[in-house]
Amino acid sequence: MYQSLVQLSSISPFELPNLNSQFLSLSDALVRTYIDVRFGAFNNISNHIVRTVSRFKKTGVDGKLTGSSRHAIKLGSYSVESTVHFDSKLDSIKNTRVTLPVELGNSQASHVSEWNDIKTGDVILLVKLGDRLQGKGSFEKCGIENVCSLHVESVANKNGSKKLSSNSRSFLIHAIGSHEENFENMNLLLKLPEALKDYFQSLKNIETIVDYPDSTLEPWFVEQILGYGDHNAGNFTKLDHRSKLSLKSIPCDIIEEALKDFELDWQHDSKKRRVDDEIKKSYDAEIIGKQVTLKEGTYQPSLNYTPAQLRAIVCSSLDGLTIVRGAAGSGKRSLASHIILSNIVNHSNERILVVTKNEITLDDLMDKVIKLGVKDEYVFSMTDTASQEEKVKASTLRITELLGNVGDLASLLDIHGAHDNDPLCATNFWKYELQPLWESFLHKCKSCDSSEALLSCYPFKSFGKLNIDGSQDFNSTLKAILGHYCEIANLFEEIERLGPLSFLTSKKSKAEYLLTLQAKVIGVTASFLEENFTLLQGYNVHYSSILFAEASQLNIHESILPFLVDSKGTQSRVIMIGDELNLGPSVLDSESGKVVGLSTSLFEQLINKGAASITLSSPEGPLEVEHIIVDGSTEEPETGFYHNLQECNAIIDYISTSNEDLTVLTPFEGQRAPLQMMVDGKFNGKFTVQTVESFRGCRSNTVIVSMVRTGNYRFDEKLIHSIYQSAISKLVIVCSPAYKRDYGFVFV
Repeated sequence: MYQSLVQLSSISPFELPNLNSQFLSLSDALVRTYIDVRFGAFNNISNHIVRTVSRFKKTGVDGKLTGSSRHAIKLGSYSVESTVHFDSKLDSIKNTRVTLPVELGNSQASHVSEWNDIKTGDVILLVKLGDRLQGKGSFEKCGIENVCSLHVESVANKNGSKKLSSNSRSFLIHAIGSHEENFENMNLLLKLPEALKDYFQSLKNIETIVDYPDSTLEPWFVEQILGYGDHNAGNFTKLDHRSKLSLKSIPCDIIEEALKDFELDWQHDSKKRRVDDEIKKSYDAEIIGKQVTLKEGTYQPSLNYTPAQLRAIVCSSLDGLTIVRGAAGSGKRSLASHIILSNIVNHSNERILVVTKNEITLDDLMDKVIKLGVKDEYVFSMTDTASQEEKVKASTLRITELLGNVGDLASLLDIHGAHDNDPLCATNFWKYELQPLWESFLHKCKSCDSSEALLSCYPFKSFGKLNIDGSQDFNSTLKAILGHYCEIANLFEEIERLGPLSFLTSKKSKAEYLLTLQAKVIGVTASFLEENFTLLQGYNVHYSSILFAEASQLNIHESILPFLVDSKGTQSRVIMIGDELNLGPSVLDSESGKVVGLSTSLFEQLINKGAASITLSSPEGPLEVEHIIVDGSTEEPETGFYHNLQECNAIIDYISTSNEDLTVLTPFEGQRAPLQMMVDGKFNGKFTVQTVESFRGCRSNTVIVSMVRTGNYRFDEKLIHSIYQSAISKLVIVCSPAYKRDYGFVFV
């Protein structure tokens, strides 16, 4: 690894031709993603090592290290041993196991928290730090003589027991590395920052799917993502549609505007389709392809769709690709919840996969779907273990309730036995006791000549609510009995479906069973999908629709992976919702991302190619913008980390005199840390300082942002757009005179 990092600057990983975001095949797109992730990770790891190690120095004759960093600890003695194990083909694999003692002593609480975050699978680095050399590369200047990488196998207490505490100051890390690396005489242990933790998993996933053929995806989607086909191949107008869609109570003027390129058939006598003085005409619609049949319905003020929203809901329920664009506050998330509802209603036997960039968006979206009336048991968030446990608990209680009903039924029929002990006993009771009684009743029906006779020979009339008293006619009584028997049959069918929960032992296995059994909406974050790709494939859960709720923030890999996790088939409907003007995907290395084209989301690439899209109306109301000019200076205490203490002081002064509920942002991580310390010291943790990137997708009524950089620094237009979109009513920009001069007019 050391040689790879040292030679990194002289290696050009971009031997492939620049095709301007066009790809030869799906595999080609994945190979380019692999190159970007690998090169970006190594470049960032190299910079991280230099930044961290430069804070340490070898001194004195004994070679002791001085210095500190939250990402590194000094090593004392540690053990190294060679191991051999056999793979599935019985080939021997040699590894090196290293046991590393972590001693945090009197380290700051933030350092303790950082190191207690280490978990199985994380990549850690061992560094041999020697004397600094002049006039050499960045590694030699820091005195780095060797670097080795390891994967954490386990974390344990000093006595060998499993580590449970989250603030331990003394524990062991057991890690595995290549037998070809030299792990001797290292004196520093480094951990990777959060942004770099998942790179190894990304590479493994791409390796798994890189040979997937183009036929894995729908032909129309392949045409669009590869860039050589019809950029509107997935538009609903070019695909055949057999399924019927239904809409209820939509105002006629909204229908006419939203579906003006559809063939509308108004099924009523009057040709007046406008709003009179008191009543707004509304219609129920049935849609097959571009054919829309409309019948007059009842107006419901709660269904207040705009034409763009209605068009998005209709198109997203038809086969193909639907692209929806909208700025912050335009109702993208609310629209996404209605699209999910429409898919459930119109494709009741199918599932929809919902993909977001972060958990906050996913949780909010799942809550919105439930509030629209979708049963909680149908909505399954893969990242929310608490809600999964609640579903398991509710289903377990439901089994108990159903078995109680079985016991009541057995008592009414005077059939003795342990029929309500467990689901298996209940199923046998149904099969061997109740069904024969029903068959006997059907045989007796042939000789019944009145409703009273029919009712008298029905064996289950005392159970539940039959709602007949013998005064009804024969056909009505028979119909009521059939409905009553169906309710009993459904009871035992539900017991059979939920029955496996009674013998599954772990909460996880029970939650997984419920996922495969009843989930109609499956929610995941891109990172969760990345980390659990193979596990999710093993569930064999098929979904016909995919909704990307933050499509503009997902890179190519994150946009393709959801299609490939479903091993049962392809997806008929793809919905992408986002804002291409906002900050795009986070890439490990911005320069490599630009070269390969992966710093631009698939969402934005499709829009740039001219794919048809639906644009939502921007939120109404002017944004109040205030500039606080600070003639400060930008400092760079660590490479790539910038702060401006004068702007920190200006923000503290503003907060001190303001009664507003504020959100504090900055584009730079180097500014966030000292600003957070100052805010904590002054306001006792009342405010949390966030970077613009970490806050994207969220909004606050009043936002104050520190721009940090001075002089003629050029800000990314998408960054500025994100800053303006983050505020609802008021935006306070703390900046240099140069920023006010160059960007003060933007969006005002």
